[in-house]
Amino acid sequence: MVIQLDEVNHLRQVISNVVNDLTSKCSSDISTNITSVILFGSVARNDYVIGWSDIDLILILKRERNNFSSIKKLKQICDEIITNYRDNNTVKVYFFTKSICEKVLNRNYSTDIGVHLLVYTETEVDNLSRQDFPPLFLYAIQKDMKTLFGSNILKSLDLPSQITPQILLNSDMGLYDLRVRLRNTMLDYQLVDNPAIFGRDSIYCVLSAARNSLLLLGKDKFETHKDKIVDSFINFFSEFKGKKVVREAYELRVNFMQLNQNINYIENFYRKSLLFLDEFIGFIEKYTRTCTISSSHQNRERKRGPFYETMLSNSPR
Repeated sequence: MVIQLDEVNHLRQVISNVVNDLTSKCSSDISTNITSVILFGSVARNDYVIGWSDIDLILILKRERNNFSSIKKLKQICDEIITNYRDNNTVKVYFFTKSICEKVLNRNYSTDIGVHLLVYTETEVDNLSRQDFPPLFLYAIQKDMKTLFGSNILKSLDLPSQITPQILLNSDMGLYDLRVRLRNTMLDYQLVDNPAIFGRDSIYCVLSAARNSLLLLGKDKFETHKDKIVDSFINFFSEFKGKKVVREAYELRVNFMQLNQNINYIENFYRKSLLFLDEFIGFIEKYTRTCTISSSHQNRERKRGPFYETMLSNSPR
């Protein structure tokens, strides 16, 4: 399916309107209990792909307030936005979190817009950065984020400047986590006969693994723009045989609307993605025994074993 230029411009305008509507309603209706509304991901970095990307937002609630009433009001705001676009016969808008993703597996990715809304309290945000294995998505959020309302407390999160292979493997959104997610995609596909599910999760897991692995070089080498991720990964992990799968994932993302109905191609790439994660995990695991991680949050020093010496010597200067 080919998206025409006027359709693309219309969808981009709707995306902008949805973000502005949500921010405006939150700032007027529940502003006393909101610390910040933050935009991140592909929309924030101007890397949005029609038919592929979602709108990614974080809403942070103040720790001392009554969160139940705020969540209830937030649901009403989301329902109002969904109804408004449906009644105006434009596009369908979905608000979802991990717990309800299965309810929108049948959505039409060419015309419908998904809004991935994460809701945290200030206390929960503090605790996220204090874990021995901090969630890797925090690094991407810090690099891309734009504050739409309030003060952005995510800027001050104390994340390690360089992660270890153990964090890359074990953290939330780490390699083990991505492999489990991709395996579970098979179950989603059995629930709903939609090849886009295979394609989206395969692309997402491969590119996330490649992006997160760049943190082994340090935050200054970390990339979130997809084209830069591909080039950096291929250069840095030049000895990894499966590196070309990352470029294929990028090209599939860009051309997702043309390829997502090609069931044979999508299923073949799904198998490639599973193999990529298995082999890349094995590639990283070889070095974990020689790398140590401090159990203290205050001690951010990481000992560098042969992993770093080998990889850094192969990385572009």
